[in-house]
Amino acid sequence: MSFLKKFSRTEFFREFSSEEQYQYFYLKEKKYLHHVDTLYYSVFLQGDSKEDYPLGIDSMFKDLNTAKELLKNFNDELWIDANKEILLKRKRFKIYDYCIAKNNYFDIFFCSSLPNNNTPRIVIQLRSIGLWNLGDSELVLESYHYLSQFLSKYGLKVLKTQENRIDFCYHTNAVQNPQRFYNDSVLSNNCRTNLSIFQKVGRKNGKSLDYDYLSFGRRTSNNIFFRSYNKVREVIEENYKEFFIKLWFDEGLITYYDFFVYSFAYKFSSYHKIYEGMMEFYLQYGKDISFKNKLLNLKSRKFTVEDVKTLVLSYMPLPTAVINIEFQTMRKFYFKCLELDFLPVSTECDFPLLRIFQILDCRKVFLDYLTSTTISFVKSIDKDGQPVYMDFWKRLRNLKLDKMVNYDFKRDYSRNINRDILISRIKNSLATLSLYDGNWDTDINQDMSSLICVLNDNDYVQNDDGTIKYVDDDYTVKKEKIMKALKSTLRNSRPSK
Repeated sequence: MSFLKKFSRTEFFREFSSEEQYQYFYLKEKKYLHHVDTLYYSVFLQGDSKEDYPLGIDSMFKDLNTAKELLKNFNDELWIDANKEILLKRKRFKIYDYCIAKNNYFDIFFCSSLPNNNTPRIVIQLRSIGLWNLGDSELVLESYHYLSQFLSKYGLKVLKTQENRIDFCYHTNAVQNPQRFYNDSVLSNNCRTNLSIFQKVGRKNGKSLDYDYLSFGRRTSNNIFFRSYNKVREVIEENYKEFFIKLWFDEGLITYYDFFVYSFAYKFSSYHKIYEGMMEFYLQYGKDISFKNKLLNLKSRKFTVEDVKTLVLSYMPLPTAVINIEFQTMRKFYFKCLELDFLPVSTECDFPLLRIFQILDCRKVFLDYLTSTTISFVKSIDKDGQPVYMDFWKRLRNLKLDKMVNYDFKRDYSRNINRDILISRIKNSLATLSLYDGNWDTDINQDMSSLICVLNDNDYVQNDDGTIKYVDDDYTVKKEKIMKALKSTLRNSRPSK
């Protein structure tokens, strides 16, 4: 049984029974989750060059161009397959002027005019949600399989693939005080790196400076970029990777208390809402009537973030921090590795994918280099001149990578929490519209009735039996567009007919 000291040493923790303590505050201390968070790879076609290319190239781009013209009547996306899984999108990537995609899983970009023979015809970007859901190997295989099917319609075949960018990340609860990790003294005396440029980003709270982002190297580098930051803040404020909260809880990275608080804050897209989340947790599960009354008194009046923060922190600990430690690696990094061509592959794949899987299947080789030579946190040097790593870094380096876990997407949680957010936004919009229309004293029932009248003043037909049918083409278009964005995410949620 494992509880963080910042929980177990508090009166707040001791007011619960041993069973409740386990239910609300248990986690796996100093836990790490490793994954590939971003992956781009390039695709070269057989017989393809700037001067000469297969006949199928012209046919392919003729069809893509025709479909792109249709986008003018279909907003930004258009289904291009019978199963409504793959979309043609209006977006482009640098010189790659056509894009087909499976939302949340992969984007495939095509270049209609090669500037030189070293430029690949196709670049594929694997999306973060798909990588965590299916796993990096499975998503590489799925994206490649779809591309191969698409190309086969034009008699085109893949010659080879090569890596463009691979981001290796670690989510961990081993660093509960990032201020010590990002401290100038630690960076000066304990951080060893061959990346000279660094950056810290934080917030000024009164007289204190709170850092929650550290990077080494340049973001635009064509080699390596290192960064570490508060992953919880990113998930809550960017408000689009809610599945991480449930994943962290299921994997023991955070407690139920943390899960409750972070889920509450996510609904408001505000990290500062964690303090209100702490308040709501205590009102639901707490035992001290006196402290509950203080919270209820605060909640009954207008309060600021500082008001609720001061009160809850006087008795309750902050939820568990989750830090992301990430290495962004570019093609040039692997290009210098002369041994790469001799690395073994354990994943069954087509020959053109061999190089990609030499990297993914043998990532330990590259991670050992990244976490020792590129950057490391060293406590001391032993008698043999070898580094003795700081505890959190030693644990990161010793993490077993023999079996890469693919995580369930946590669809039920994602749907439920986003559904709650949508309902809240609908209520806000309905109340705002009612006030614009001068309805100051109406309730939700009256406002919903008014909304139906507003939407359908001119959009209805009368059936032969006298009933009324409302018609709203704009709504149909909007729903179709949203379905394109959500279909892959919600594909298992549609009821069977």
